[in-house]
Amino acid sequence: MADEDKILVWAKGRSSHVTPISSILWRVKDATKFGQTVRGPDGEGSLHEMSWSVVLDHFPPSLFEVMGAPNPIGSLLNALRSIDPERVNSFFGRLRLVNVSGSTGLDAADLTYLLDRASQIAAFGCNDLDYLDAEISELLKMLSSKQLTCLALSADMGPLQLTRWLTALNGLQMLQLSGSPGLKAKTIEAAEVQCDSVSFLAAQELNFISDDDAATLLKAIPARFPRLQCLYFDWNIVDPELLYDSKTKETCDALEATFRAVPMVWLAIMAYTPTRETVDAARQVAELFSAEKKLPCKVLRFRSRGLSRGEDNFALLMVGEMNEGRAMRLAEVIVDERNSAPDLRHFLYVLNGEVDAGLRKPDATFEFGGFDRAEVQSKFADTDSHEMFSEHLNKIS
Repeated sequence: MADEDKILVWAKGRSSHVTPISSILWRVKDATKFGQTVRGPDGEGSLHEMSWSVVLDHFPPSLFEVMGAPNPIGSLLNALRSIDPERVNSFFGRLRLVNVSGSTGLDAADLTYLLDRASQIAAFGCNDLDYLDAEISELLKMLSSKQLTCLALSADMGPLQLTRWLTALNGLQMLQLSGSPGLKAKTIEAAEVQCDSVSFLAAQELNFISDDDAATLLKAIPARFPRLQCLYFDWNIVDPELLYDSKTKETCDALEATFRAVPMVWLAIMAYTPTRETVDAARQVAELFSAEKKLPCKVLRFRSRGLSRGEDNFALLMVGEMNEGRAMRLAEVIVDERNSAPDLRHFLYVLNGEVDAGLRKPDATFEFGGFDRAEVQSKFADTDSHEMFSEHLNKIS
């Protein structure tokens, strides 16, 4: 790939063309998936031609995601290997977060090569861990050499493998449990590791085994994370909606026990509350914590993006020190930004504040679908994404 060669990328539309671009999200995916995420459309955008040299020298990623299969990550990394290593290191020199989502087919050697060049990486997420034992060892060796603070795990690994990961990455401050297939609660319970450095746990999704999953997880937390300060708990681990019944009361008892056993600074409960009954349930849970358990609790209601004012369908219940910095930043990214499913970039901001403020809403988003411009354009033209964004073609983001 020569400097003067052109590539065709999908660029997300920007709300402001005056604001300088300081944080960039690069996604590597098949061109048929341009403009889409696992949670749906990512907003308006268009295809945009860029020179390879301009990409390398002026658009370095702050966030880098490899999404699903097929994808052109292999050809991208091969192209990078063919140029000056210092130039590649500079391109990845501002990279803070790497996420490998889905069965991407990314070779362990390629992943290790990428991570080796990310000198400033702070967060890593991966759910495709179908690697040989020796490859896992090399991957963990590479990750442990970085100043990694946040880790997202969604692979269905066993207790020994989880112990291996958490032991190797013994400086972690934040752990996110989310995505498919997900960890089992019993895996966390059976792991033989004590993570003294983890202060923030986000429990959003588990690999469902039984109705006791939430109780199993909460019971295991004091032993696995004895210095935990903040717990983000998505109620869908218990039930799809929040209802005020015996199961809810038992779960709240378990949450209180975990809160006091560590003890924690705050607990945040995310709940889907689309009906009057579920809204009342959120109020009753808040009263249960405040009046009976003597833990201050506030209900913050908000609506999904796309809904009109007055159509609130989610509730964030904040228990404990609601004015603590991390709690306030969590409320900001969830309630203020109407985001019921925060991801690793949001949690990195919650943890680090202004250091990673730009990551939660990147100034620019580019998606790379390969070096063959004709193929990229053809694939995009045949997708729903093209129809959705056709009126925005020729608009430079």
